[in-house]
Amino acid sequence: MQPNTPGNDPIDKKCGNNIAAKRSEGKYKPYCSIIIPIYNAASTLELCLESLSRLNYPEDKIEILAVDNGSTDRSVDIARRFNITILSETTVQSPYAARNAGIRTAKGNLIAFTDSDCMVTPEWLNYLTADWENETYGCFAGEIEAYQPQSLVELFSERRGFMRQSDTLKNPYMPYPKTANAAYRKNVFDRIGLFVPEMPSGGDADIAWRMQKKLRLKVKYVPEALIYHKHRTDIQGLYNQFIKYEYGKFHLTKYYPDYPFPTIHERKEELENSILQYSIQLRKNTLSLINGSIDFVGFAAPFLEMIMCAGTLKARVEIEKSLNKSVDITLEDANYLHTEDDFKPAMKSNTMSVEEMAAVIAQKDRLISVIINSRSWKITAPFRKIAELLKS
Repeated sequence: MQPNTPGNDPIDKKCGNNIAAKRSEGKYKPYCSIIIPIYNAASTLELCLESLSRLNYPEDKIEILAVDNGSTDRSVDIARRFNITILSETTVQSPYAARNAGIRTAKGNLIAFTDSDCMVTPEWLNYLTADWENETYGCFAGEIEAYQPQSLVELFSERRGFMRQSDTLKNPYMPYPKTANAAYRKNVFDRIGLFVPEMPSGGDADIAWRMQKKLRLKVKYVPEALIYHKHRTDIQGLYNQFIKYEYGKFHLTKYYPDYPFPTIHERKEELENSILQYSIQLRKNTLSLINGSIDFVGFAAPFLEMIMCAGTLKARVEIEKSLNKSVDITLEDANYLHTEDDFKPAMKSNTMSVEEMAAVIAQKDRLISVIINSRSWKITAPFRKIAELLKS
């Protein structure tokens, strides 16, 4: 990842104005403790800390606490280059444990969280604190967008809106913000306790739900308080991400028995349906890719959706086994093995004559060459494997 120079950075271009500062003129500005959990974050940490150094907020009302969680790379050395406080949490390997260590040390009456793979915008804190004096709000949540997506998985994640607060703030059980961009009043933690350190994921939901249930305080969504997040860059990372998400949802059921956690059979059906959609869309999307009506991200989307469902089901199988339950995950062949007739409805709008197809192929020769012969060969290997399974 190449660093950006000030003024050339999309963060500066998009949010370099002073609107938030003007909104908050004459208002009390709380002392903010910014907490960043760190674990082997050398590839993004410098960008994160550089963005924090450009915050347009009174310097005497900010402290930055970077909590190392047992890094084995250059993360701590990078953090030492900046005027911040470096803490350590080595007892429990978890970002929630690291955040707890920061909260215990924090001096601020507002605790703001971001992650080591995030870049904040200059007016971030001004926007988050604009309604500080309204004490019905216990938490302030800003928006999260993708930071300079380049790889296939990053572009897909951006298109799917991964990490957007608008998703979890509409959670049907109860709204919650992602801690990559959320700030809580310090007295919320004093009254309800800290994060559950053992949770692999979902701790952001738990803390927000505890606040709402026990204190009757609300979450204030502030979309202008923008940060950028560096998404997972490869398929393995996407797969692992959804394994972790499912484990987090399982942990939530321990504390919220009425939380609607899908059964393993529902997860199995989700994967079967994603395989069905992939098999139907494969031919249709191939034609669409050739004729230029979709890009390579659109072509890959059904496969990546399937990867997400596979990660979710893998975690669920492991969970069931840990509970000493028998597991049968045989997939129904009828759901994803199709005849030529099954594809006709999906291909109808993309049907081309032999002459038309030949003309398109001739026009798109360079595109096809790139897809088949370039480094995309590695990216498309999983597609070919799935296609071979569907033919067998």
